[in-house]
Parts: sequence; structure tokens; C-alpha cells
Amino acid sequence: MSKKSRTKGHNFEREVALILNEAFYMADLPIKVQRDLAQYQERDRGDLVGLEDYGFVIECKRYAKGNKPLTAWWDQVTKAADYQNAIPLLIYRFDRQQSEVQFPLMMFITEREHQPEFNEYFVRMDFDKFLHPFISYLKAKHEQ
Repeated sequence: MSKKSRTKGHNFEREVALILNEAFYMADLPIKVQRDLAQYQERDRGDLVGLEDYGFVIECKRYAKGNKPLTAWWDQVTKAADYQNAIPLLIYRFDRQQSEVQFPLMMFITEREHQPEFNEYFVRMDFDKFLHPFISYLKAKHEQ
């Protein structure tokens, strides 16, 4: 991977963290996410940390060309989520397109403990539209 590609990816991680942190602040949630610099020393970690207590692993991908995420990206985040017994979130963007998020379908429709086998049934949606139900979900978890 070229230095330019790595920089593009790091900048996207920072951008996603900023958007999430603004949303958390506006919702009065005491959550702060940031880039996980330990991801380069350890396996099976996401790109952002700060949502472990809520049971999420976030992987960010920023690529020039494409229209849907690669299977390898989902495999990467689900492997990390399985290792951490968490829910995988894949946030990605291609050039000249909006950011999107891919997540397990069961995330919002079950009260049960997340089961890794549900990861094969996933949903994709605009990242901006995802924020409202995600924040509502986190608020409910925070109030428990």
C-alpha cells in the first residue's frame, strides 16, 4: 500500500471519529472514539476505539473505485468482532460517493446477545442516515 493510500485511510478514520464524536456530544453521550494506533501491533482490532463498552468494533475503508465493499473488508471486521465478542461496523467510502456503513441485520431488531452467525446477514445504508438509529441504540444501552 502506498504512503498516499495509507494517509487517505488515516484521514478517513479521523473524519469518521470526528463525525461520531460530534453526534455523541449532541446526544449527551459520554463516548469518545479515536484511531486505534495499537491496530498495527496487534491482530483482530478495529480502526477506532471507544465503543468497546457498548460492544462494537469499527473498521474504516477509503478507496478510489468501487460501488460496494469487498468481502475481505467484512471478513476483517467480523473476525475482529468475533474475537472481541462485539458487533462489527464497516464504514467505507469510494471517491465521489457518500460514506456508507455495513452492519449485521440483527443489530437493531433483537434484544438478545449478539451472535456471530448473524454477521452473514447484513445491511448497507448511508452513514449519515445510520447515525440516528445508532445514537438511539447507544442511548438505550447507556441508560441500562
